[in-house]
Amino acid sequence: FGTLISLLYKGTPVVGCIDQCVLNERWFGIAGRRSTLNGVPISTDGAESLSEAEMYSTTPDMFRDGHERMRFDAMVRAVRTPHYGADCYAYALVASGFGADVVVEADLGLYDYCALVPVLEGAGGVISDWTG
Repeated sequence: FGTLISLLYKGTPVVGCIDQCVLNERWFGIAGRRSTLNGVPISTDGAESLSEAEMYSTTPDMFRDGHERMRFDAMVRAVRTPHYGADCYAYALVASGFGADVVVEADLGLYDYCALVPVLEGAGGVISDWTG
């Protein structure tokens, strides 16, 4: 579990915080600035290819049958190792460049998504939907 806090300006996430209180870790991102973990600048590690990537997802059960499930299954086959169950912490790991390269999710609400955008982008990451 974790706490996600975001500030939107004209509908765009501009400030994000991922707080993992049990581990005393706090990621902070502001649009246009470098993201930090406990005040120290961070950056994504970035696998060179999907075959080298560690992928996280909350659960494979969140993907609906059909096109969405086929895309997810293709990602599972393409990455080095799929992992499950990290929730917002997986995004923080990607932003930190520590043991995670890709997070694939479905059915996210604004409360799940908005805080992640400035943190990931400020660490050099990209967040998008299936169409890019």
